Amino acid sequence: MNGALSVAFITHYTELYGANRSMLDLMHALREHHGVVPHVIAPRPGDLTEELDRTGISWAAIPFVPWMT
Repeated sequence: MNGALSVAFITHYTELYGANRSMLDLMHALREHHGVVPHVIAPRPGDLTEELDRTGISWAAIPFVPWMT
């Protein structure tokens, strides 16, 4: 493989706790130790996307409706 591996992460909420905090830790470790380029898909801007901006991780807001509640 010649280039860096890009990985998309998808989250269904934008609060910065629980699974999103763990996802951030994982993305930072993969980027730092393995050269992975992370990208995040979130339903809207929020605390998580502010942290992504601060740490230079790209993201896109793509609204969606959960199929099951």
